[in-house]
Amino acid sequence: MKMPFVWVISVCGMCCSANAELRTWTDHSGKISFAAEMIAASDESVRLRLRKDNSEYDVPLRVLSSADREFVKAARVSRRIPANGIPDETLKRIKADAQRKWPGDFSMQEFQVANEKAAFLAIDNYQNPGIPRAVFERILIDARRKWSTTYEMQKFEIDNQINAYHAVQTYSAPEIPSKMLGEIISRAKQKWEGNYEMQQWEIDQQVESYINLNR
Repeated sequence: MKMPFVWVISVCGMCCSANAELRTWTDHSGKISFAAEMIAASDESVRLRLRKDNSEYDVPLRVLSSADREFVKAARVSRRIPANGIPDETLKRIKADAQRKWPGDFSMQEFQVANEKAAFLAIDNYQNPGIPRAVFERILIDARRKWSTTYEMQKFEIDNQINAYHAVQTYSAPEIPSKMLGEIISRAKQKWEGNYEMQQWEIDQQVESYINLNR
């Protein structure tokens, strides 16, 4: 079953631990059902891992059946929230990835685990950095898709995209006519929709070439 895109939301605020338990989930209409494990939950959403392909989605509780909402509520009450704010399953996966990458090198395993934990918590506690909510959520989702197995790279991607977004929105180049700059920026946005790093790179290259050609 393909998860409706509207169910995918921000990763922020998911701090309740949940021991993975495979069960069938149903939407509020009763028409959509799927098998998944609950990884974590908050007041408004639940993180599920699909049995079909192990992909993870953050699903708003409002789209689930009343029985599923009650299950999540009971699970949050009965299961301990980890002191470090990282779901047990996530921490296990971080440690397993470090062991696979650095077999026998416990120093590097410890280093990677510490970095991944710090990155996970940083992502989980992101505050909207002054950009439209839809843009921010798309950056988060795209980073998770691109770097699904490493939180360090997710954070790196998110930070770079946020910085590039601001750079594109405030871009200035006094050396070229403002109308021409506006056209360059517009073309870059169309060419690299949603990828603000590439938009910034494209604009930089085009501005530099325009200046060189008109010296």
